[in-house]
This record gives sequence, C-alpha cells and structure tokens, in this order.
Amino acid sequence: MLNACLTVRSGNPNSHANQGWEQFTSEVLRAVSKSSRGIVFLAWGSPAQKRIDSIGVDKTKHCILRTVHPSPLSASRGFFDCKHFIKANEWLRNRYGVEGEVEWDCLADNKKNRGLPAKSGVVEEKFHDGVIPPSAKGVVEKSAQNETPVAAIGKTSTGVTESDEYDDDELDKLLSSQ
Repeated sequence: MLNACLTVRSGNPNSHANQGWEQFTSEVLRAVSKSSRGIVFLAWGSPAQKRIDSIGVDKTKHCILRTVHPSPLSASRGFFDCKHFIKANEWLRNRYGVEGEVEWDCLADNKKNRGLPAKSGVVEEKFHDGVIPPSAKGVVEKSAQNETPVAAIGKTSTGVTESDEYDDDELDKLLSSQ
C-alpha cells in the first residue's frame, strides 16, 4: 500500500498531485516489484489500479488485489466486502508459509500484547524515548534473517498459482471453493 502522492494539503485532496510524487512512487513500486520474490499489491481505486498496470508489475511473481478506494465516498461500493487483508494473507501463507502472513491487527487494543512472537535473532527498533510500547512490539520487531523460503510453487492448496492476478469476485470464488 503506497499512495501516489506522499503529502497533501489538509482538507484538499490531490493538492500535491503532479509535483513529482507520482514519478517517485512509481519508481519505488518498480524497484520493489523487481527486487522482491513476490508481494501482494493492494490496488485500491482506479488511479492505483492504473499505476500498477503502467509500471509493469510481473503478474507471474506477485498477487494484485483490486477494489474501490476506501474513502468515505466509495468504500461502501465494495471495499468493506473485498476481504483483501484475508486474501493477502492467504496468498502470503501459500507462498511463504505462516511466517509470511501480516498481522494486520497487531496494534488493536484487544490484542493485549498477544501479537506474533518474536523470531530468533530479533532486532528491535526503539521509539524516540527508547521504549517500545507493548502494543507496538509486533510491528517493530524484525527478524535478523528476513528471507522466508518459498513454501509452495505453482498450484497451492487453494488452487492459487503464483502467476495469477485476481479481481475480488474471482479470488472470492477460488478461496470459498476450498
């Protein structure tokens, strides 16, 4: 998830459009796409979907999930029902094993510091006061060995292949048929 423009004037959507951010973020996405062994792109809204198409994301290597933007104006037209966080974790789990999943709710109040356990060789990033709040530990702990071996190649137990690009309806059908 990366906005096309990384800054905006408060209360003025797209106020920093066409000032260089789009070129910068496109280059970042290209670099990540080429250097990664496979990631999930969450393309929310038409501009994000066009951006993914224009930068040439390798669809044999990555998962691209598309839906409407989660803004208050359009979220009810599909974002609330897209289940992208679940679908992203399905794809990541099938490709990298359970270690590849994202703990999307690790900062939720009801987690009570029950996030993912630290991996061996943990490196902690300190907050400005040198203390990591218990609710943030799952986010800031990183494995010193960041590479996760590929758990499955080709067809997985959900029938998802590495080379597939999915729209919401197709992925829903695929995942619900398992």
